[in-house]
Amino acid sequence: MNMTAPRSSFFATLAVQPPDALLALIQMFDADPRPRKLDLGVGVYRDETGATPVMTAIKAAEAQLLDKQVTTGYLGQEGNLEFLEAIAGLTFLAKRRQ
Repeated sequence: MNMTAPRSSFFATLAVQPPDALLALIQMFDADPRPRKLDLGVGVYRDETGATPVMTAIKAAEAQLLDKQVTTGYLGQEGNLEFLEAIAGLTFLAKRRQ
């Protein structure tokens, strides 16, 4: 699979976007020395010890998946080749038009 970028790419027409406000919020949280601060940037609940508890519904769903699982397969280092081919086709669309 050839994944080199084409010389003329549709990415060249993309405008630079403003800095991400959520990342700025996370940086402000990290810089804040107050011990009782609230992290509004992550979107996950943490208890008083800083742990993220696993919800009962999640544990139940995982148990159902494990009960139905009959085998475990692992992708090689190269990953899912079908996915890589598809994403390369989308990413390097301009190359296909040449």
